[in-house]
Amino acid sequence: MAGQGSQRRASRGASALLATAFLYAALGDVVRSEQQIPLSVVKLWASAFGGEIKSIAAKYSGSQLLQKKYKEYEKDVAIEEIDGLQLVKKLAKNMEEMFHKKSEAVRRLVEAAEEAHLKHEFDADLQPQPWGGTRKIQGPFTCHT
Repeated sequence: MAGQGSQRRASRGASALLATAFLYAALGDVVRSEQQIPLSVVKLWASAFGGEIKSIAAKYSGSQLLQKKYKEYEKDVAIEEIDGLQLVKKLAKNMEEMFHKKSEAVRRLVEAAEEAHLKHEFDADLQPQPWGGTRKIQGPFTCHT
């Protein structure tokens, strides 16, 4: 955790340096409006800004945790060369099989729908219901008031 404390001190130091540089620039504009900002001051600003961005990125990106986890598993991982052409051919074959199975399933659905249509007999007594089912009308309706 000592690393975090030194990062905080460096971050505070960079913030103070940046604030001082901005104050110097603002006062310099008021007192000596015809003078330009010295290159050394601009370099300090850039350095402080870069340090701030680096510290914020390290804090919120989780890159240090990722590096730590990588080092833990690095010895267990091996890099293996893969032939790209073989990989594409294998993927194409798998996709062809998948699309063939899907087209066969759609064909079976069409056949089942056509068969159901041929066997269907119209029943005028069936009424559609709001939940999607049907119900036979049971006779004359009476209103009870």
